[in-house]
Parts: sequence; structure tokens; C-alpha cells
Amino acid sequence: MQKFNVKKVDFLSFFKPCLIALCCMLVVFGIIFGVFGFNKGFDFSGGTEIVVDFSLNSTADFDIEKQENFDYASSEIKKIFASNNADINSFQVAGEYKTKSFVITTSQKDVDTIRKIRLDINNKFNFTDTYTTLYDNNESEKILDSDLYNSFDLTRKSSSIDSMITSSTLLNTISTLLFAGVCCMIYGFFRLKASGAFSVFVGGLASVLLTLCFVCFARIQINTYFFVSLGLVELLGLYLATSTNFEIKRRLKDDKYNSLTTYEIANGVACDNFNKNLIICLFCVVASVLVGIFSVVNILRLTLVIFVGVVSAFVSNLIFVPSVFALTARTREVLKPKKQATNDKDQDASEIVVE
Repeated sequence: MQKFNVKKVDFLSFFKPCLIALCCMLVVFGIIFGVFGFNKGFDFSGGTEIVVDFSLNSTADFDIEKQENFDYASSEIKKIFASNNADINSFQVAGEYKTKSFVITTSQKDVDTIRKIRLDINNKFNFTDTYTTLYDNNESEKILDSDLYNSFDLTRKSSSIDSMITSSTLLNTISTLLFAGVCCMIYGFFRLKASGAFSVFVGGLASVLLTLCFVCFARIQINTYFFVSLGLVELLGLYLATSTNFEIKRRLKDDKYNSLTTYEIANGVACDNFNKNLIICLFCVVASVLVGIFSVVNILRLTLVIFVGVVSAFVSNLIFVPSVFALTARTREVLKPKKQATNDKDQDASEIVVE
């Protein structure tokens, strides 16, 4: 079995197919965005906060302090939300010993759905004699409706929450990212000249665009963590693009590479940086997974977006950045060298021997 040698791969030859694929994705993205827009999460649309309070004296027989009871309660509450087609934006634990509460936020705002969720939670965890009597008489909804009984409601602290950010925040964030890319392009113009500056800008922009396309296609909810993810993706893309361009510029000045064209040098840098950039990207992916696991946010809203962004930055730096540099540079021949055609007549000519 022949071992794969990355240094023999012509990555720049994939530039045109990838560019066409990116343009097609942007067209589809524009259509989907125009029809459906982004799938806005809790931060954009607002929702409801439900507090499940286990500190009531009437529920003392259910010791939430025990780990098995705690795990059971949290698992069952999540199942109740899922059965009512309500997403959970955050699931936090508040309070101390014997006063624990679950503070849950959801983007669901439908009054009937919220009432159904609250009633299901009471049906599962309310152990008071008052509730048992009402439940047996098919009057359990009085717990939510009547002032006489609502003191027994495990979810009586539920309330509506307005959106924390507006749609304009998303546009402002994207505009800020583009502005940051332009600033990096200006910096690159003075350090790397026009070809390097433009390729740095393309590298960061391609990473962000690919990430936005994925988020829109997969209908992943966007929230404040989405902005953090997008910013990290652009920073990674700009870092990889800048380091690649500096290495290409260094080799162009090195006499050791005088026999090579800009195309060959750019592709050589892409091959040589493959393993190093792969390690950097894997580190970013592992870090994002750990953040998603140990934080209170949904792992799909942070880790998956960063993962796709990191892959986009890696592919962009491998193909787009060196290709754009090679196409815009004017220092040497930039086209891929063509093989010299052989002359059939010369091959057929007889050998002349001189005595």
C-alpha cells in the first residue's frame, strides 16, 4: 500500500472547482436567507423563563439534594420539554442545600404550550395532598389558574422574557467582521503588498462565508455565542492566511527558490504547512468541544459552528489563500508551468556520426 505524500499534491489546482462551489453555495444561501432568514434563537426572539422550585415544604419527601433524584428530575424535565416541541436554551441550577431550583429558558412563547409544560411538570413532581386531590378530580389546572391553589405550583415563578438583541445586531456584527478583514488587508498591503493583502482578506472572508452558509443550511439557532464563534473563525482564518503569505514572501526572496515559479512556491508552502495547520485546527476543535461540554450552552450552538468554521479556515488557507497570492503576484511567472512539446521529426531523425 503506497503511503500518501501530501507534498506531491497540487492543492492550487482545486482553486477553480472550489471557487465555483463557493459561488453556488452563496447563491443558495441568498435564496434561503431571503425566504427563511436565519433561525433566530432565544436571544433574538425572546421567550419564557420557567423556574421549577423544589424548595417548597410540601415537596420535602422528594430530596433533590440526592444525586439520583437530581439526575432523574433534570432528565424528566428535559423530556417534558421535548415532548411539547419546546427547545431548551439554557438549563441552570439555582439555590443551595434544600432550596434548589431549575431555571430554564426556552424560545417557546405560545401560552398554551407553556401551560401544558408547567402542568406536565406538576403532574410529575408535585406530591402535595392538595394537588393529588385536584388531580384525582381532573381539576389540576386550578393549580395554575386559581389564586387559592397557585401557592402549590412548582412552576409559579414562570415569566416571559423579551429579546435581548435585535436583528440589526447580527448585521452589525457581520459588518464589524468585514471591517476587521479590511483593516487586516490594509495592514497586509504595507507588509505583503497588494497580492498578499488581498489573499489575507479572501482567506478570512471565505472562512466566515462558508460558516454562515452552513449555519443557514442546517438551520442552527443563532444567539450571542454565535457571534463569539464567528469572531474566532475569522481570527483563525486571518492568522493562517497571514502566516502563509509571509512564508511565500520569504521564499520569493530566497535564492534557493529562484528556479521555481510563484505557483510552485505557493503550492509548496501549502503542502509544507499542511501538518502544522492541521494540528492548530484540531486544537481549536478540541477546545471548542470542551467548552461546549462543560458550559451551560447547547453544544450544537457553539461547538458545531466552530468546528465547521475551523474546517472552513483550514480549507481556505490550503487552497484559496495561496492561489489568490499566486494569481495576483507579479514577481514571477504565476501560471502553472507547461510541459515542453516534443518534436516528432527530431525523434525520427537518424543519428549523424562525425569521424
